[in-house]
Amino acid sequence: IGSMPQMSTEQSIQVLEDAKSGWNKGKGEWPQMTLSERISAIEKFIVELKKSRDEIIKVLMYEIGKNFSDAESEFDRTLIFIQETIKTIQTLPDFDSEFKTVASTKVMIRRNAFGIVLALGPYNYPLNETYATIIPALLMGNVVILKIPQVGGLAHLLTFEAFSKSLPKNAIHFISGGGRKTLPPL
Repeated sequence: IGSMPQMSTEQSIQVLEDAKSGWNKGKGEWPQMTLSERISAIEKFIVELKKSRDEIIKVLMYEIGKNFSDAESEFDRTLIFIQETIKTIQTLPDFDSEFKTVASTKVMIRRNAFGIVLALGPYNYPLNETYATIIPALLMGNVVILKIPQVGGLAHLLTFEAFSKSLPKNAIHFISGGGRKTLPPL
């Protein structure tokens, strides 16, 4: 039903260098965007991802043996999770960066990105489990490297275009191929 690129150690190192460029010590384009700008980008990603819904569901069925309703449910639950994450971030007072009074001191609590996040996607719930990790990391301004599973990874190939249309260059990176070649350098 498809093929998965098998990246080399050298390609894995190049992905890391690109991720470092995207992070740029916290000064990269994605980390420097405001939370509302990052939310808008992820909302655009949702719109773009919906365009591939039927194809992703078919790939989940054929590649990992999910029945139609389970594959459909995984895709839909993933989008609901993303939307609920955004809603939570927008409604919790801890996510705004306004001054607050704590005791007799004015303080500003601000959530910041940590840097580059490496996520390993599982094969059995490749979208839901993976996006439950990477979407919050992206929303907070982290740069992400996603190691796609050997089995269950074809669905991620179908998300590349949605990410490229929605996020700036070097905000998210994908690595595929054998983990023994691609992960040690990271």
